[in-house]
Amino acid sequence: MNAHTGEKMSFDYFTLVTNAVIHKDGKVLIGKKKEGPHPVNLGGKWHFPGGRIELGETPEQAIIREMKEETGLDIKVKRMFDAHMLRQYVNNKRGLVVFVWFLVEPVDKREPKANDDLVEVKWVPKKEAMNYFPDNFVEHIPWNVKEFLLD
Repeated sequence: MNAHTGEKMSFDYFTLVTNAVIHKDGKVLIGKKKEGPHPVNLGGKWHFPGGRIELGETPEQAIIREMKEETGLDIKVKRMFDAHMLRQYVNNKRGLVVFVWFLVEPVDKREPKANDDLVEVKWVPKKEAMNYFPDNFVEHIPWNVKEFLLD
């Protein structure tokens, strides 16, 4: 129920998504999506790796699985940065997406490799990371993630 109008709220889909800021030696790992359609228009663009939380998974389990799938890295969750909601309208469907952001670090010296829906991954100085991202991604990065990147 919308508290302001009293109108019943309804959505065609609800999705839980994780994002990882993978940090090592003052750098963060970013990934470039495959070209093509994407729910938040990230096809062919750079972003922080992440993905959907599957049924029965905790957000922590999901980010560990997603990082292994997308980058080949085994990671350790250091802390959760934030969680926030975003309303979407994609292909004539109304959706509600909850993003859960984590700070993580690799647990070994292995180099990341692009897998799954990524075509490229690379380490960049954390202060430069947001320069790679499209505006529609940057605007949804939580303030404390931005603060971490610019510190």
